[in-house]
Amino acid sequence: MPKKICNTAQVISTNPVIRLMSRGINKCGYVRAAVYWSVGPAWKYESMARNGQRIFSD
Repeated sequence: MPKKICNTAQVISTNPVIRLMSRGINKCGYVRAAVYWSVGPAWKYESMARNGQRIFSD
């Protein structure tokens, strides 16, 4: 794996542990945001633009 990807994966995996162990952080909001981030947006195909690009909405 490239070094940048390894560093990013390390930060992504370490950050939740630090935040959930800290005091004064809205843990419920943090967990909710993590779930929404992992599921991703609910993209829906809307239409086709005049230049041929697809238009999606969330």
